[in-house]
Amino acid sequence: VDPMTVAENLSLGERGFRYDEDAARRRVATAAELLGARLDPDAEVGSLSVGEQQRVEILKALARDCRVLILDEPTAVLAPQEIDAFFATINRLKGRGLSIVFISHKLAEVMYREAQSQGQGGATGQPGGQASGAQQPGRPSGPKEGEVVDAEFEDLGEKK
Repeated sequence: VDPMTVAENLSLGERGFRYDEDAARRRVATAAELLGARLDPDAEVGSLSVGEQQRVEILKALARDCRVLILDEPTAVLAPQEIDAFFATINRLKGRGLSIVFISHKLAEVMYREAQSQGQGGATGQPGGQASGAQQPGRPSGPKEGEVVDAEFEDLGEKK
């Protein structure tokens, strides 16, 4: 909620009617540590960048001990440097055992970032992970715009 602070946003939906400002600030600090993000608990959400506002929403889910995070087109409105920070956050959360459902129409970006997170190269990618028409060394090729893709899905069970 834009006119509210980060701490107040994290407190929305909690049981009870009493707002404990100190406890809310501690929750922001704890959740931000999980994200590897720096967020001022007293900052008004409306004054934050789009990427920071997105991190506040993720913090709200983490503060409620979510086990699955569903992200619908999370990179659509982010600047290239925010996209890099976003994927670093996602990889950190995956490393902590959080399940993430990532919905995107940018298949090449998703494939590239997944290869990066699996240690399959990608260091030569363009800033922000934006796909270009040409394949780059170490980068998986993705479909071209308008290309029909026939994909088979792997077993999404636990890795062995």
